[in-house]
Amino acid sequence: MNVEQYKMVKAFAGEYGLLTGLAWCITFLVIVSGMTTMNALLMMMGMAMMCALIAVPMYFAARLRSHLDAGEQLSTGASWIFALMMLFNANLVTAVVEFCYFNFIDKGRLVETFRVTMSSPEAAATYRQMGMGDTLQTLQQTVDVLASLTPLDMAVNLFFNNILTVLILAIPVAYIARRKK
Repeated sequence: MNVEQYKMVKAFAGEYGLLTGLAWCITFLVIVSGMTTMNALLMMMGMAMMCALIAVPMYFAARLRSHLDAGEQLSTGASWIFALMMLFNANLVTAVVEFCYFNFIDKGRLVETFRVTMSSPEAAATYRQMGMGDTLQTLQQTVDVLASLTPLDMAVNLFFNNILTVLILAIPVAYIARRKK
């Protein structure tokens, strides 16, 4: 990979990473607003959007290929760098939005919704009926741990959890972006 190709890959990774991150942020906000309002339609729409988000970086990888000249090739290493940089940038954008959401907008509503849901008699009856009474107690303890986290802790935790997603998703994205003769 030459210097010009690296500059091009870096520029497109930044631009496409921002756009992918914005798509991830919209999906995050739809899912969280569905959870806080207990709106099943919003939650299902957010989950469908989350499944469709796999196509966004793949589309941008194919679009990167269209910016190459006819005889120009993009090596496997260059396409891997593009995929990692693009998805890492998207992860950073998403982490910033998640921090802003938890710090300025949410103010603990999401965790409180979980707490109310888990402590309801209906949830206890459902879990007991399924033979999972211990699981309900574990979930309640998990919600208590979530309540003790600061917005920065939540955003950093989600950022590091998304790194695994970035590493896995980078494989097909790099394959699509690669161009051999």
